[in-house]
Amino acid sequence: MAQEGRAWVRKRIDAAASGPREAAEGFAATFIDHGADFDGILRLTESFRIDGEFRGSIESRSIVTVGESAGIEAHVRARDVIVAGAVVGNITATRQLTLRGTARVHGNIETPSLEIERGAMLNGSTSMVRPEVAARRGARAATSPETRPAPRMQPSSAS
Repeated sequence: MAQEGRAWVRKRIDAAASGPREAAEGFAATFIDHGADFDGILRLTESFRIDGEFRGSIESRSIVTVGESAGIEAHVRARDVIVAGAVVGNITATRQLTLRGTARVHGNIETPSLEIERGAMLNGSTSMVRPEVAARRGARAATSPETRPAPRMQPSSAS
């Protein structure tokens, strides 16, 4: 285990999850656990799950899962993205984006395939692109900044 900032990033030694089923069930090659708080840039080649707090950007060639207890302020770019928690930032999934019923997303999304469960919340624009276009944009985005800013969350006032 390696500690960076106040977050624990754990890397599984055994066989890494390689498909959407494993990611949906919570298996991931790398994860940030509940209670952890992390700022920075994550570039991964394997599956990743976050259940803690994160600010920055996340890029993966595999699956990124945002757990139900997670709260992230980040741009997320991955092959598959599964969101069950809160995301403030743009999401690009080059293959599939799934918003679970507990998902809360404030940002623009781009994906060739979108699944939204009943109860999920999305506040932003949606762009459905062919998989080959998404893959080309993903390769280009590694060298260029995001062009569309994500909406900012405003704190709600209790009345």
